[in-house]
Amino acid sequence: EIVMPGRVAMGELFDYYLCYLKLVAKNKNGKNLFMDSLNLDPKHEFSRTGILGTKSVFGTMYIITKKEQLQKISDEINSVLENSDLASDYSFLPEDCGLVVKILGDLSEDIKTLMHQCVRVVRKHALGSTFDELRKT
Repeated sequence: EIVMPGRVAMGELFDYYLCYLKLVAKNKNGKNLFMDSLNLDPKHEFSRTGILGTKSVFGTMYIITKKEQLQKISDEINSVLENSDLASDYSFLPEDCGLVVKILGDLSEDIKTLMHQCVRVVRKHALGSTFDELRKT
């Protein structure tokens, strides 16, 4: 998921009252794996409080995978992120059910490109498959 500041060309940079995002991930038996939420209140001027620093676009990617694939995926994701100019990092999800990758940048295309590199890693290890591009965006 990529969150952008709004219609910047129209002068609508973070011109909204509230953005609340909540994700609850469950396994096939209905057991909660993890929950993540984000509450954006632009009235607090993100750049001054350090929430986004000087950046205006951020992306979050959740990778749910089997524990036995997790180390290989995390090692390669780490390499991908370290070789990027974007501010990014990852964390393990509870009970090693996967990873969450967070990326900050100035352009959504840059974040999307880095996310696609992460998808290539996941598909290679989890599915033994490649990833070239999305069919639709």
